[in-house]
Amino acid sequence: MSADSFSPRFRRWLFGYSMAIILFLGVLIFGATIWPMYGQLKTAQENHLRESAETIAAAVEQWLQRGKALACQISSRTMIREKLEIYNEGKMSLHDLQLYTQSKLIDAMELSDEVAGITRLADDNQVVAQCGKSIPEKCRPEPPENLSNEAVGEPFYCDGSPYLVIRTQIVNRQGKKVGADLVLLTTSALRRLITDYSYLGERGCVILGFRRGDAAYSFFSSCRPHDGVRLSDGVPVTVTGPMGQAMLGADNLVSREKMTIARAPVAGSGWSVVVSIDWEDFYGPVIRRLTHTLWLPTAFTVVTLVGLWLLLRPLAGKMILHTSELEKEVRERKRAQEELNRLNQELASEYNKRKELSKRLIDLLEGVRRGVAQDLHDHTGQILTTLRMELEQARDALPSEAETIKSKLNKAMGKLSMAQKGLKSIARGLLPPTLDYVGLVPALEALFDDLRVSARLKIRFFTKDVPKRFAREKEVALYRIAQEAITNVIKHSQAEEVHVTLVGRGEVIILSVEDNGIGFEFSRILRDGVSQDHLGLTLMRERAIQLGGEFSVDSRPGGGTHLMVELPL
Repeated sequence: MSADSFSPRFRRWLFGYSMAIILFLGVLIFGATIWPMYGQLKTAQENHLRESAETIAAAVEQWLQRGKALACQISSRTMIREKLEIYNEGKMSLHDLQLYTQSKLIDAMELSDEVAGITRLADDNQVVAQCGKSIPEKCRPEPPENLSNEAVGEPFYCDGSPYLVIRTQIVNRQGKKVGADLVLLTTSALRRLITDYSYLGERGCVILGFRRGDAAYSFFSSCRPHDGVRLSDGVPVTVTGPMGQAMLGADNLVSREKMTIARAPVAGSGWSVVVSIDWEDFYGPVIRRLTHTLWLPTAFTVVTLVGLWLLLRPLAGKMILHTSELEKEVRERKRAQEELNRLNQELASEYNKRKELSKRLIDLLEGVRRGVAQDLHDHTGQILTTLRMELEQARDALPSEAETIKSKLNKAMGKLSMAQKGLKSIARGLLPPTLDYVGLVPALEALFDDLRVSARLKIRFFTKDVPKRFAREKEVALYRIAQEAITNVIKHSQAEEVHVTLVGRGEVIILSVEDNGIGFEFSRILRDGVSQDHLGLTLMRERAIQLGGEFSVDSRPGGGTHLMVELPL
């Protein structure tokens, strides 16, 4: 029976039905493979962009806190404060005060290489002494409303280099302002945090700026002169276009005018970090690869339709598939599979690049912590020790009948001892000395001993089969994860008891932290994505992943929280 035995209507119906089935199979293959892959990659790219903005904001915050601490350290010296009081009372000439203050300011500039100049003001804002680069009067920040706070000015350029001024109030023992210090800091390190992000592509950029009224301004930017961001030697620079709209908006991730933009606030300031990437750089390479891959099944579908049409014409009771067409189908499928494998390899390469970036950011945070701890130990600690010795000498030099003054000096030395203990506690939290000398277990025991006293929390620590020493980066990672986990318990969980377990099992080491607090919806955090409130969980997870480990959290409201990390030795 030949194809001519069938009516034209039947043949058209048979061809249409066959074509519909094949098209349906093609759409099904696309929907089951290519489209989900694109959706997962798009979500991963957006999460990574958001995390990049938040990590940069955290690094900027660390730098700013370090600058404030340095400025406060310079203005807190007792003898200089007393000389200012004498000058304000008219008992010392300006010339004598300048002679005394100048040498002290020179010593203060040695505290950090980032200090480019110091200007000391009297109570009437008259310049008493100046060391290093001078600070233009228009660049001096206004005094803070609270005497215990610091005022941060806007960055400005001087001789082609950017600088930042931090103003700290000099307050006497009665809480009255007697003067102020203007500390001029170089911002080369801060600028590098913003400009050193070439992975964003040709048209991507990072901006550090702030909002003033209904306008957005930029301090530092890695942008090229497009999209409303123009380059200038004067700062701040007005930011318009989609970057400016994102900085003024409330959303942390927006897509506007073919750009994806992530914004993260810098805690403790009115600054924000905005990271943008062009859709062409963001999605373009992947879309081109997926489109190229999609042409293979499309070509296969067309070839199959034509072959079926040719085979249906000489129908004789059943459809005959020609061997050459079947071989062609196999070849096309093989090519499609090879293309998908190549795409998977490229996606794995992109993931490794992002993993390396996360490692660099974590190393940067550790470096900032190490620098702050070293400054606190080497400079502030020595100043407090010297001050204590001078108070003891002053007490011993008093006559025996000056009991009232001796009593006050003893109280002052007691408060000074408390300040020294607090300073040592902060320095140990930033850079625990026991970790480098005696290993992870003693360092954790020292940390938990301090927290039991300061936080009044029952911490039960169990350890078994843990090597005395192993790779330092893994010791630091486990210490930081345990430290962050206990800090989260103290801040959020309202727990009364915490169980910490550290055990070695063959070639792996396992850290477990479990509390009996109020818990939280971890699934909601995963669904909503990373936010500034949960940056600690993100950093803990990134530390574990960087070292080839696994990180998991089990928590629910009212059921406590159980955190577990497993790292290979």
